[in-house]
Amino acid sequence: MFYFFLISGFALWADGLSQETNTVTNIINIVFALSLLAVFILYPIGYKNDDPSFKVPIYIALTLVFTVLTYRGYKLIQDWKIIFFPIFSVGVNLSFVSILENYTDPNNPDFAYNALFHILHDLAGTEAGVAIFTWLVYQKGILQTQKNTSDETQLSESKI
Repeated sequence: MFYFFLISGFALWADGLSQETNTVTNIINIVFALSLLAVFILYPIGYKNDDPSFKVPIYIALTLVFTVLTYRGYKLIQDWKIIFFPIFSVGVNLSFVSILENYTDPNNPDFAYNALFHILHDLAGTEAGVAIFTWLVYQKGILQTQKNTSDETQLSESKI
């Protein structure tokens, strides 16, 4: 169920960044809903049959959600640095996941690295990407507020 909640959380975030509701937005929401349904059905089947190929649709759904989220984030903040969000949340995350897969055997003397790389995939990957996204939105808000305050101050001073 982890992937269900992960995808739904990011999909809701992406939907919240939508600036208007139109046909494309509705189609994307339907695709998000179908993706959640697919995850709900396929993940338990793959887990029960010990078949990791059932995760492929999950990764496709995550890619779609992150693409929409990055695009809508860019439309909101108009800053090229938004590209660091998927680089960290997807790229760095999956890099650490692929490394930790080498340390899954509890009999391996280096098994402790599995925990280290698992923590790093969360912190240096997903969380770093979310922090970057959050900082960019916050920075845009602060800069806009400072600009508005500065404009109001200049307007007030010009009236004096």
